Amino acid sequence: MMLRAYELGLGTCWVGAFDEGEVARILELPQNIKPVAVVTVGYPNESPQSNRLSVEEVAQFVQD
Repeated sequence: MMLRAYELGLGTCWVGAFDEGEVARILELPQNIKPVAVVTVGYPNESPQSNRLSVEEVAQFVQD
């Protein structure tokens, strides 16, 4: 879902710290359903620069 949102020009953020009971109440979830994450979605104000290293820079593949 987050990758598809990115393809559509949207920004996302995975949130794992929230009031589970309040989210369950707002969404009117049944008792047996527990929210474990919330994903926010929106149009970003900016496009941050990525400082990620390539796979070749951080991993070495060894064959036996």
